[in-house]
Amino acid sequence: MHNEKGKCKVGLFQICIFATTAIDFPVSVARQADWLWSSDSSLFWRGVGISKNLQGLAMSKSDRRIDIEEISGVTVARLLEKKILDEANIDSLGQELFALVDKDGRKKIVLDFTLVEYLSSAALGKLITMHKKTSTAGGKLALCSIQKDILDVFKITQLNKVLTLCNDLDDAIKKIG
Repeated sequence: MHNEKGKCKVGLFQICIFATTAIDFPVSVARQADWLWSSDSSLFWRGVGISKNLQGLAMSKSDRRIDIEEISGVTVARLLEKKILDEANIDSLGQELFALVDKDGRKKIVLDFTLVEYLSSAALGKLITMHKKTSTAGGKLALCSIQKDILDVFKITQLNKVLTLCNDLDDAIKKIG
């Protein structure tokens, strides 16, 4: 499957997704990715850079800000941070969210805030941008399971009139599904 220099010849590679799942990719795709191993797990190989379409797949679990799941044709993005306060986390979260629309072309998205306890005003800006991107792409965005203190901020800023806010995940999926 490999020559002496570790270059891919033929076959499939696996990419670890969040350290729990592996997906097979053709070698032509695998050459563009970072942190790959052979399908028989015998050789670990580091590629050159991360391609744009594989960047989210190559992140380690600790680097992710969202967990993605498809439910009834709707993309559910669960926010994993309890406190979304510092600029670096907010920027990373924004990049992951924007990639759902810009790179993946997803049109129906629910942001699940179940775990979020604190949210800075800078994070509100990312949510507004996400709403604009989704709308511009002809899609729908809903937010759900927002704790009362954060929900109060949405009301004070009147973002509850701009964004679709839902009590729970089932309600959000029904509204945009």
